[in-house]
Amino acid sequence: MRLPPVLIENPAFRALWASRVISFAGDGAASVALVVLAADAHGPVGVSLLLLAQAIPRFFGPVAGALVDRVEQRALMRACELGQLVLVGAIAVTLPPFPVVLALAAGMAALVTVFQPAGRSSVPALVVPAQRLSANALLSLAANLELALGGLLGGILVTTAGVRGALLVDAASFGVSALLLAFVPRLPPHGDRGRESFTASVRGGLAHARTAPIVRALVIATFVIVALAGIDNVALVFVAREALGAGPDGYGLLVAAFGAGMILASATLAMRRGTVDSIRLIVVAIGLSGVGNAVTGLAPNVPVGAAGQGIGGVGNGIHNVASDTLLQERVPREMLGRVFGLLGTAAQAGQVAALGLAVLLLEITSPRVVFVLSGVGILLVAGWLAGVLRRA
Repeated sequence: MRLPPVLIENPAFRALWASRVISFAGDGAASVALVVLAADAHGPVGVSLLLLAQAIPRFFGPVAGALVDRVEQRALMRACELGQLVLVGAIAVTLPPFPVVLALAAGMAALVTVFQPAGRSSVPALVVPAQRLSANALLSLAANLELALGGLLGGILVTTAGVRGALLVDAASFGVSALLLAFVPRLPPHGDRGRESFTASVRGGLAHARTAPIVRALVIATFVIVALAGIDNVALVFVAREALGAGPDGYGLLVAAFGAGMILASATLAMRRGTVDSIRLIVVAIGLSGVGNAVTGLAPNVPVGAAGQGIGGVGNGIHNVASDTLLQERVPREMLGRVFGLLGTAAQAGQVAALGLAVLLLEITSPRVVFVLSGVGILLVAGWLAGVLRRA
């Protein structure tokens, strides 16, 4: 099997991608270990507090993005990885009281919130336009593999090496990632940010998002789509159990099908050469997400439900890659960090909204209806977004 040309021809991007693969693999181990640690400390309340501590920093994406646009990005990314090495290493070595674990986990999430816009906005500086779609797909593939296999890896490590051992593996992964990033060239800020205050940088990013039609539309669409599609995080288990009569294995198949669809989409796009119509790709991807949810809601059995989830996973995977590529094409380089930071915050807000929306809809309707409504809503967003982006 041949590698995508961007990995063969571009050693700088290859180093960035390898660092992401290693770091994401370690994160898979840490996520399971921290949940086990929280559950052992305070049961369900402990797990909820841990997830809350990890979620709160992600609402500060615009602030993180302003930092990204003001400093040399390679040094910033390495600092984030080394900072996470220190924080997770401290948990592993000392196994501190649970409030300290929460504080350190929040610190790790804050560093991730900074790294993500830095990594995504560095692609235009490292990769020629014809290979950006492939590069974004490879970065998405690294993240998708962590989602699909991270839990399995973490479970194996916690079982064989304990919580401390799994966390030490994560700490080591951050060290390796920082080392690999040394092979990425320096990425100085684009444009003159020296005379602008940090507060003005944050405000400038928000103003750009408000006035740039493509950015505004993608931020709004991201929030709404995540709020609608994220319903399945709560409702999918009820579709499997109540509507399809499936046990845990059937539910697991539905979850796995979505992850497989995301991986398939990223892997396919990674092999693509040349430029594409990113707007058309985004609209098609959102449409697939809507169709996938509707098929899941109407499915007569588990295999059809899994097919629906697979379609939705393909749509989600394409959407993530195409959105990044479109923004890298249309947003000024000096604004990319702030735009990607804001987009991450919109997605996080959508995930929170999805939890409340799922509970409300499940109370007043059925799991099948929830998925059908979600699918129809996503298709309506696709139609609206197509018109807005074509006019922009």
